[in-house]
Amino acid sequence: MEILKIVGFALIALLLIITLGEQRKDIAVILSILAGTFILLFCVSKIQPVIELLNKLSEKSGINKEFFGVILKVTIIAYIVEIARSLCEDSKQHALGEKIELAGKVIIISISIPIITSLISLISDMMVLI
Repeated sequence: MEILKIVGFALIALLLIITLGEQRKDIAVILSILAGTFILLFCVSKIQPVIELLNKLSEKSGINKEFFGVILKVTIIAYIVEIARSLCEDSKQHALGEKIELAGKVIIISISIPIITSLISLISDMMVLI
């Protein structure tokens, strides 16, 4: 199982980070970033089947493909922001992490405008029918 490889890698990295953190905090932070990047790259390689499934679902359901694209982008942005915020907090840069989180929320809202607009239009059309 792939999750066991990831967890094993993370635990080894954690032991190294803890050991180095007492003497060389700068190297420990770099090792933490590298370990996180490696795990992230592994996850990115696994996302292709999910994208293909979403494309098939959008074709079968008749729902606008743009909506599935927005949902996928929102999900990816949320994960990236969470990882970046966690890295900032690990480096004791809480304020920077908060700014990254705020920027992520603003970007998510801005790319969600087509869905929000469509939803408002649908509600307006339904109100006319009532």
